[in-house]
Amino acid sequence: MSYAGKQVKVTFCSVVVALLFMSVACSRSDSDKNGEPLLSPAVLQKQCREIIGEPRVEKISPHVWLAIGYDLASTVLINTPVGNVIVDTGMSPARARL
Repeated sequence: MSYAGKQVKVTFCSVVVALLFMSVACSRSDSDKNGEPLLSPAVLQKQCREIIGEPRVEKISPHVWLAIGYDLASTVLINTPVGNVIVDTGMSPARARL
């Protein structure tokens, strides 16, 4: 395997780990101040906004960009020698369009 191939593989694995971490952080089942479970999407979105911040796109390596905070999950663009790979973990097509 070439150096570029190994770099793409390492970058892809790093992105997958980051996505898993963010998914766990934003989907955990907590309780509000009254002990009620936080189940509604609006409440989960508010919680994620407080943890993650405003929606943004970040370059996390020379070939990987991460769209954070546009939905309850993140979208990743990986630039490879043969083209772009987009990992869309959005909640719905309408939310993914953002």
